[in-house]
Amino acid sequence: MPILNRTIAPDSKSIEKINLIKAEEVAFKNNVQLYSINAGVQSVKKIDLIFNAGTWFEKQRLVALITNLMLNEGTKSKTANKIADLFEFYGATFNVSISPDTAYISVTFLRNSNFPQNELDNLIKNKKQQYLLDSSKVKVLARRKFNEVLFGKEHPYSMYSEISDFDAINTDNLKNFYSNFYSSSNCKIVLSGSVTDADIKLVEKYFGKESWGNNQKIQAINYKVKSSDLKNYLIQKDDSVQSSVRIGTTMINRRSPDFYGLSILTTVLGGYFGSRLMANIREDKGYTYGIGSVAVSYKHEGYFVIVTEVGSDVCQKAIDEVYFELKRLQDERIPDNELSLVKNYMLGEMLRAFDGPFAIAESCKELIEYDLEMSYYQNFLDSIKKANSKQLQELANKYFNKGNMFEVVAGKNQ
Repeated sequence: MPILNRTIAPDSKSIEKINLIKAEEVAFKNNVQLYSINAGVQSVKKIDLIFNAGTWFEKQRLVALITNLMLNEGTKSKTANKIADLFEFYGATFNVSISPDTAYISVTFLRNSNFPQNELDNLIKNKKQQYLLDSSKVKVLARRKFNEVLFGKEHPYSMYSEISDFDAINTDNLKNFYSNFYSSSNCKIVLSGSVTDADIKLVEKYFGKESWGNNQKIQAINYKVKSSDLKNYLIQKDDSVQSSVRIGTTMINRRSPDFYGLSILTTVLGGYFGSRLMANIREDKGYTYGIGSVAVSYKHEGYFVIVTEVGSDVCQKAIDEVYFELKRLQDERIPDNELSLVKNYMLGEMLRAFDGPFAIAESCKELIEYDLEMSYYQNFLDSIKKANSKQLQELANKYFNKGNMFEVVAGKNQ
């Protein structure tokens, strides 16, 4: 057996293409669209049901979230405990989640949810307690205010709720939201794992034969972004040792061709451990344990944000360094060795995102949510490989202007 020489680095290979297993699309007769991903060698399967039922569609705060959370809390024929026992007996799991645009149910779907009052009361009580606890944290206060100043308090993407909103929730408005948005005409399904024809027929039997739910036509809703006229906000919290800082602005989403390059820029700036913000503000200055930047994409809007928590005594110094790094991206081209490092990092992360059938399913769900083609990820990979420092500098000057940035600090004013 040959001896491994650890002084010699292993060969590296450029990533030229992502071998993404394309989902097979099947349209059931009730208009439910199935995306089938047959991958993996283990006899494990996952089913995801996707609904346009996020906060974008609610007329009352918290209704979309609480409706989604209550789907596992009892049906007309089974209590929450019986449902839990049933999943445990079969070794299955049930998860629900929600984004500003979309609601998800994983593994199974409860068509007869009745939103029992006792379970709703317990859920509301727990959520109120969590809300009050979160409201004492500077990072939560900064996030709430940042979303509000970016989009406006009444915009769905601000995701801002008051404690009184919990008391306004009742079973009637939950049932009404459920009836309007959880239906076959508003549902897409992703089936992943070692999928067989028998699995597809089983899904069709329960979800694709007859129409279910209200099936009313969902009206298109348009919300205008109403960003604040003020650029700087301080949420005073005298008992805080650290200050939470958010700096950013509204921006493009992944539908824009510029989003590819913007993703590279945000990675260079603060998207990985070796980023410029980490090297400067953590490693060199010691102002924080962590700092990052990201380009966030929703279906209708996007935004760019830098997030950190720093000692209150060095808060302004850290903010000054953030703007220094933003300006440096505008004034100087990224060196070839740094750009090459970031490209390799991003390509590796892309490969990780397609490692296994369930990871592929998550990527497929993103395409469904944004109405994007399957070619999106290959185009993203090609854009990363082709990106150059001149192009990125132009994007930095287009999107990273200090005058467009909003600044929110929650903590002690030094």
